[in-house]
Amino acid sequence: MEQSQQHAQTPSPDLLKAFVEYAQSTFIPALSAFYKGGAAHVGTVCPMPDEMMPNHVGAFYITARPESPLLAKLLGGATTPITAMYVTMQTAITVAAVLEGRTKFLSPQERAAVLKGFKTQLKFVVHEATHAVGDKNLDRFEDEAERTARYHMNAWKESVTELSTQVFLNDIIKQAGLDACDPEVLNVEPSDTGSYVGTVDATAEFVRGLSSMIPGTNFETELKTLVEKGCGRAALEQLIGRALAANGVQDPRVVTRLAGTVASSMEQLDSTYKQTLSRLDRDHMMEARAAMAQLRSRGRLLGKQLVQTVDETIMNPQGPASRAADPRQTLSVQDLRDLFEGRYGSLPERPLRPGQAAQGYTGILVHHGIVE
Repeated sequence: MEQSQQHAQTPSPDLLKAFVEYAQSTFIPALSAFYKGGAAHVGTVCPMPDEMMPNHVGAFYITARPESPLLAKLLGGATTPITAMYVTMQTAITVAAVLEGRTKFLSPQERAAVLKGFKTQLKFVVHEATHAVGDKNLDRFEDEAERTARYHMNAWKESVTELSTQVFLNDIIKQAGLDACDPEVLNVEPSDTGSYVGTVDATAEFVRGLSSMIPGTNFETELKTLVEKGCGRAALEQLIGRALAANGVQDPRVVTRLAGTVASSMEQLDSTYKQTLSRLDRDHMMEARAAMAQLRSRGRLLGKQLVQTVDETIMNPQGPASRAADPRQTLSVQDLRDLFEGRYGSLPERPLRPGQAAQGYTGILVHHGIVE
């Protein structure tokens, strides 16, 4: 008790400064070390006042290439892309406080609760930081991100990013040395926030299925490779191409066709997820969990359908062009609508604010005071 009181009276350092220094000197380099086939491009880590961040967002990542005649004249040429990760002050302070090892002085119940909250916040930070991972050459990294967006593959990219965050979170914690602050953090599960439900499940089935088609590899290896390639179009095409080549099919046109099928299928399912999410702020947790369970089932079935499409293409490469696997055919979209329309009547669908999809249903329900 005396030790706890003495520790509690110790003045805390500038926690925002501590978070930024830790992130730039340890956390970002640890991501590059873990995804050693690529690099994490985070030039700046910036805490932001909570009220300036979009609702339900703990962190986000941006990359941009500012261009203007004045800048070109001042710099004597093109500008280097700006890469930055913004984190709310609350998230930064909480992470920094845990990194100080202060959880060891809490009661077992408080310690478990704090570490669970910490790991959930950290999951959002890792997700956004994973968006920074890709080709070690910054220009090629930027080009691949633009190419992925241009070909409407953002749903695929987000699902790979979230899936890798969920699968490798403990590995990244160990790589960055976060477990040194409190080893118990490795044994605590983060909250199920419902982030990108459906597309994450579809991606897991798809990557697992294609990994089994390629001799000498496995799911975790292929998932890491997808991240190292930027989680986008190039990564998807390379995975499909290797699965086809391992089974005697080498035709770039077939690879492009299948990649388009995967991308459009993910976009359709992501649209259903966002429509569902936009209506949950008046629902209770029971309805939210039921809706997300439906989406997870649909995602798993869609992933298996996409693996089957690749398998059928291997058997008949010159067959008819593949169409997007329609996730609405796996389970009726009406099943989802009935969960809340049956109770609240027809509700208008509203566009999500930036970051709501990444935060999932938990952030929305907490914001509206439905759950703590």
